[in-house]
Amino acid sequence: MEITQKRNGINTFQYKIIVRFNPKYFDDVYSGFNLEKYQNMKNFNSNLKNVETTDEYNLTMYVDFNSIKRTDTYPTFYIGYNDKKELESIKHLVKNICKYSLFTSSYKNTVSIMIDDVDQTFKKGQCWYSKEYIRKPRYPINIISLGRFTDTTGFTHKTLSSLKIHHYIFIEEREKENYEKWVNSEFCEIIIADNFSELKQGGTPMRNFILNYWREKNIDWLWMLDDNIKHFTRNHLGYKKIIKTGEIFSCVEDFINDTQNVGVCSFFDDQMVATTNPVSINTQCFSCLFINLTTGLDFEFKYNEDHIFSIRNICSGYNTIKFHHFGYRKPVSGSIKGGNTDTIYANDGYNRKCDETIKYITEKINNNEFILKAGKTIDNFIKIKSLKNKPRHLQLVYNCLQNYNNPLIQNIPNDVYKYDFILQ
Repeated sequence: MEITQKRNGINTFQYKIIVRFNPKYFDDVYSGFNLEKYQNMKNFNSNLKNVETTDEYNLTMYVDFNSIKRTDTYPTFYIGYNDKKELESIKHLVKNICKYSLFTSSYKNTVSIMIDDVDQTFKKGQCWYSKEYIRKPRYPINIISLGRFTDTTGFTHKTLSSLKIHHYIFIEEREKENYEKWVNSEFCEIIIADNFSELKQGGTPMRNFILNYWREKNIDWLWMLDDNIKHFTRNHLGYKKIIKTGEIFSCVEDFINDTQNVGVCSFFDDQMVATTNPVSINTQCFSCLFINLTTGLDFEFKYNEDHIFSIRNICSGYNTIKFHHFGYRKPVSGSIKGGNTDTIYANDGYNRKCDETIKYITEKINNNEFILKAGKTIDNFIKIKSLKNKPRHLQLVYNCLQNYNNPLIQNIPNDVYKYDFILQ
């Protein structure tokens, strides 16, 4: 067994443990784990993280936000071991130090241990609600859906209906009967479109159909949601808890209403790590989009159309915003039937998606449609990384774009409505 303050110090071991602890247990941890014999543990207190929440763009005028929980500042060390039986003796030791300690498993034979008292700030099963639900979404909320007309696949419709939020679901004509049998008509209106999936162009034709549908009705903004969102979350005080109120949409609408040059924005994927700033400017927007129709921009290309749409907005002089105070939870792409799973992603489609997207973006850069900063190359902008279920995953470095540093123009009024949420 090896103990170290550096995570890469245990890379050679088959099993790993991450230990965080409340500083008040310092003496017990130090003696219990016999840390004095490890030379690299001598200056333990100097390794506390220096973290704080920032708010460059005044989101906290609209809603409270703090992404830092107290455990982010706790001392941390790492244990590597090869004999599985050692875990039980370590757990026993930890329980002797603090009986309330938490044990959670994570990816690839790694266990996280929190040596701390029970956190009474958030109890299991609690959700956020509006203190007073008085501001309903002002702009149409739309779901783009294909082949997901059951409770085990069409999660977004079920979620919005449970929150009593009126919305629209855009479907293909050939699936009309299936959706009509399933949709909750009290909160949802079905809009029938052509059988766009026959074009083998992914979701792009349907997305543009939705844009044009509302342009003809002189609507300036709209929400466009994927059909597999299980729930929404609020990120606050370092925790991501389910939020059950339509004011997540109206809060974003109020913030955007006080800006001038935003083309598209979105909530964040709550399975990702949120930043300490409540918003990120000029990055990719996914899955839960709030779109400015007055830009005149459409979706393009059959793969990664969210990515391409975000890049197109930035290169056209508009900013994109990803909000970190509200998130969405959805299954991993390709894990449930419907959508593009059985169409453009079938038969090694994810590797094909990567290759064809690189080719498409490269053409746009060579044609000066997507312009990079001076000195930046296509190789700087496009990266390939390997994920657990996807050998070749595309990663785009947005700060290589020429317009990445475009300032967000805000006209914040004196009287801003402050959203108030409570835990129940």
